[in-house]
Amino acid sequence: MNKANRPGILAKHLCVAIEIKNLKKIIMEVMFALPLILVPFFWPVITGLMAKNFGRKFWPWFFIGIPLPFIAVIVLLFLPVRPKQQTELAVVENDKIFDHLFIDNKEYKLNNSENHLSASA
Repeated sequence: MNKANRPGILAKHLCVAIEIKNLKKIIMEVMFALPLILVPFFWPVITGLMAKNFGRKFWPWFFIGIPLPFIAVIVLLFLPVRPKQQTELAVVENDKIFDHLFIDNKEYKLNNSENHLSASA
């Protein structure tokens, strides 16, 4: 009875060994293919980030960087840097804010009718 079970046990261990070998092969293929998939997007991301830091839009330069990665970086290095637009903030007193928000003498018509809606309280 012991001898009868041996071929089944050996076949089972052989199948497990083959599955492990196949699993290792799959892992090696993924490890080899992953850089081949990710590396082509490395330079376009760098190009887009450089463009963003130079005051330009990210996505157009990202898409330019896909077919022309090195040329796009060189072109960006020779383009003038655009200054980032900063909005000027003015100091406003509380009375002016209150007047602007709550006291507005505009009248609004409702659906071209005679009823008027006043914005003042």
